[in-house]
Amino acid sequence: MAWLQAAGLPAGRKAPTAIVLREARALREAIDVLAVAAVEGGRADPAALATIDGWLVHAGERPALILRDGRPSLSARPAADSPRRALGTVALDAATMLGTDERERLRLCAAPNCRLRFFDRSPAGARRWCSMATCGNVAKARRHRARSGQPA
Repeated sequence: MAWLQAAGLPAGRKAPTAIVLREARALREAIDVLAVAAVEGGRADPAALATIDGWLVHAGERPALILRDGRPSLSARPAADSPRRALGTVALDAATMLGTDERERLRLCAAPNCRLRFFDRSPAGARRWCSMATCGNVAKARRHRARSGQPA
């Protein structure tokens, strides 16, 4: 789960179990199914929606009553250092994008050999590739070679 740590999410110090990895893959696929449906204007798959919704219980802050200067104080517990909490955060991000008007900014990479989905933060909302440095550059080079008669 190095990708969770790379994203700054507390994934835990121990390697996740095979069950958690299987659940993480199911979450990833559910997000993908709903993202594709949102971009293509299709109907949302209820099973994919239920998978994401099931992870939301792991995303929220949990309150704690602690002593501060000798008095009770309501505070948030520290984030659990676990893959499930991190995956709950991923599910919450997906739910926020899919369940609000932000879904209008979801995109599928236009490169034919890329399966990445991305959130278009460009001012015009016209971004086509997951990365200009990779997929976008390859597409531009391919178009240039086609115009100049060079072999692909």
